Amino acid sequence: MASEAELDHGEFAPVPVQERVLTEVDNLAAHRLSDGSYPDKVLDDTLINLKTLVQEGGIPHAVSTTEHDYQPGPDKKGVFMWMGKTAVQNALNGYKFHISEAARDRVGVEVDEARHTEEDLRPGTMKVLISPRMSAKDADKRTAEQEHLADDDAVRVSWLETDSDGNTQKRVLQSLLVRDVPLKAWTAMLQDQENIFGKSIPVEDPDSALSVMQVHREMESPLDCLPDGPVDVVKAVLPYIESPELHRKVARQIELFASDQEELDQRAGMIAERWLKFEANLEQSMHAGYANSEIKQFIAGSMQHAWKKQDLEFINGQWMGDEVMMSRPLAALLEKAMQKNFWTAAAVVSGNESVIKQMDTATVSKIRSNELTIQESQLRGEQAALAVSSNNSLIAQQKLKLGGGCAGKIEDEEEDNPENELRSQEGREKAGRNKWKWKQGICRVSSCPTRPGATKIGPCAVCENCQHQFDRGVDPTKAKPAIQPALNVEEVYSFLASQDKKGERQLQHV
Repeated sequence: MASEAELDHGEFAPVPVQERVLTEVDNLAAHRLSDGSYPDKVLDDTLINLKTLVQEGGIPHAVSTTEHDYQPGPDKKGVFMWMGKTAVQNALNGYKFHISEAARDRVGVEVDEARHTEEDLRPGTMKVLISPRMSAKDADKRTAEQEHLADDDAVRVSWLETDSDGNTQKRVLQSLLVRDVPLKAWTAMLQDQENIFGKSIPVEDPDSALSVMQVHREMESPLDCLPDGPVDVVKAVLPYIESPELHRKVARQIELFASDQEELDQRAGMIAERWLKFEANLEQSMHAGYANSEIKQFIAGSMQHAWKKQDLEFINGQWMGDEVMMSRPLAALLEKAMQKNFWTAAAVVSGNESVIKQMDTATVSKIRSNELTIQESQLRGEQAALAVSSNNSLIAQQKLKLGGGCAGKIEDEEEDNPENELRSQEGREKAGRNKWKWKQGICRVSSCPTRPGATKIGPCAVCENCQHQFDRGVDPTKAKPAIQPALNVEEVYSFLASQDKKGERQLQHV
C-alpha cells in the first residue's frame, strides 16, 4: 500500500470531477517547452493514453497494449517509466481521480501492484491483476457509479521483454474490460486448486471486490500458459459462472475478443491521432487565453446547432468580438463534446452493438461512411474537413449511453435545446442541415460581407456563409474585412490637398 510519506503531498489531492476530462491536456501543459512544442516522448505516450481511452470508451471488445521502458538503477533494481514517471508514481496518480475511501483503497492496491512488479516480476512470467467492479460490500451503487467502478471488471496482465542477452528492456501491459462476470465466479476460480495459476488462492472476503484485487501477488503464471493474455483469464472464469444468461453474455464477449485486434488497434490509433491534435489545440488555446482557429472552428462550425441550450448560453458568453475567451470550464465542456464524437465514431466503425442499437440505421450508416472517409484521408496525409464536420454535427445530436472503465461514461439527458429537431426517431432519420433553425441577426464574424446588415444566423450567431468556411477548415474571423470602413471624405481631401502633384493625381484617382 502507499505510505503516508508518499501521500503527504498536495499533488495527490483529488481533481475536481468536472475537470478530470482534461487529464491529457494537463499532461501536455506540464511538459510544454519554451517554444510551445512538446517532447516527442510525451506526444508518443499521450497518444497511447488516448488510444486506450478510445478503446475503453468506444470499443469494449478491444484489448489495449502499452509498453513501459525499463530504466536500470544503481543497485541493479530498475524502474519502469511512463510519461516521465515511474510505475509507482503513475499508480499514485490514481488518488487524484477518486474521492471515496473505498475507491482510494483500490488505488492503494494498484500502487502495491506497481511496486511488486518492479521488485519481483521475472522474465518468462506473466503477472495478473483482476479488478472486479465494486460490490455492495465495498460501496453503495451511487458511490460506485460516481467513481466509474460500477459496471466493468478490468483484467490486466504484464510481462517483461528482454534482449538476446536476457536484459530487461520494457514491461508490456495488456488489459481489457469485461461485464457480467459475478464476483462469486472470480472467487470460485481463484480458490480452485485446478485454476490457471495452479494453486488455490484464498480470498479473505468473497463478497468484496477489493479482496480479489488484494491477492494480486499470488496471481502469476508461466508466460506460455496464457498466450492470449487477459482474454485467457476471462476464458478461465467462464466455467465458474452458474447463471446460464450471464454465461451466455460472457461467452459472447469472449467471441468478440477474438476479433481482428490488429485492425481494432489501427482504427483506435487513427482516432487517437486526431484526438491528440485536438488536445494540443485545446492546450495551446488555454495557454494563450483564447481559442485558436481549430477550437473556434469546432465551437462555431458544425457544432453550433448541436449544443444544448445551457451550454450554448455559456459558450456565447465567452465570445468577445471575434475571439472566444478560454477557461477550464469551457475547455472541459469542449473536451466532453469531442470525447463523445470520438467514442461514437469508434463504436460505429468497430461494430459496437450496444451503441449502434441506440441509433437508426441511416444515422449509423452515415457515421460509418464519414469515419471511413476520414481515416482513408488520414492514410493519404489529407484532410476530410466536410466528413469531420458532418460527423461532429450528427453524433452530437444523438442521445447516447456509451463509455466504460477509467474513462467513465456518457449518458445524455433529454435534449433541452429548442434549436434541435432530432429528438425523435423520425427526426434523427431526417438528420441534415436543411433541418437546422436559422434566425435573422448580425453575424458575429467582423469580416463577414453581410455586416453590418442582418442575415440568417445560427445559435452561435454565425451566418451560413461563415459556417461554410468553418466547415471547410477555414477560420473566417482571420479574413480581412470584405467591406472597408467608410472614409471620412473631408479628412481625405484635407490630407491630399497638402501633398504635391502626386497627391493631386491621387485625389483625381480617388
